[in-house]
Amino acid sequence: MPPVCADSATAAQFLYAQSFVYFIIVWLIKAAFLSIYFHFRQKMTRACKTALYVLTALVVVSFLVITLMMFVTCLPVERAW
Repeated sequence: MPPVCADSATAAQFLYAQSFVYFIIVWLIKAAFLSIYFHFRQKMTRACKTALYVLTALVVVSFLVITLMMFVTCLPVERAW
């Protein structure tokens, strides 16, 4: 295998792994903001609490869906490079 192909395969592998780290960090930031809002939950109206719970559920579901999609989009992974 020529060195150029080996380098591009390695780069593709790093990019694939990096995308997981990126999405996890983005969702951790979302969770941090939600935790700040949960701190003020006692002072919120019932409608705001409901909106907070719905938003939290949407963030959790979107994280699970995106993570699942990242795992199954490129099956088998070895074929990508």
